[in-house]
Amino acid sequence: MKRIVFDSSSLILLAKITLLEIFTKLFDKNYIPKEVFNESIVKGKEKGMIDVKIMENMIDQKNIDVRRVENMKMVEELCNLFNLDRGEAESIALSEEVNADLLITEDDRARKIAERLKIKFTTCPDIILFLTKRGMITKKKALEALDNLQKFGWYKDWVIQEVIERIGDIK
Repeated sequence: MKRIVFDSSSLILLAKITLLEIFTKLFDKNYIPKEVFNESIVKGKEKGMIDVKIMENMIDQKNIDVRRVENMKMVEELCNLFNLDRGEAESIALSEEVNADLLITEDDRARKIAERLKIKFTTCPDIILFLTKRGMITKKKALEALDNLQKFGWYKDWVIQEVIERIGDIK
């Protein structure tokens, strides 16, 4: 069984660039911890964010499972020792608890900690490349998604440019 865990920024960005539904179909179980739900859905509603509807529908349809993290000691340690935000800390802890195959995170510190803990991770630009290589989205859709990702995210130009070049190399 293939399992993934999202942090808030990745969940929100994939919803904004309309790739969340396509990507989650590749996995048997898609999880978000309770704090990610609060950061993305509850706070998103308060701010009137349109992409909240996509995420809410996926939760209502049981495509994304909201889970309470059991190991709160780990969450507190990740927050205190590594200065992680609570959503990222819960995502890492939940990845361990459900034995996730992949953690989806854009946060540099979270990726470094995941690497130390031997948790596989990926980012939204890599997901766009992956979906393009598998023929699940067209090159045109991938380039539009990268353009939107750059608008909504905080990626350095070279990161996006590298993925654009790699997409151009796909036969």
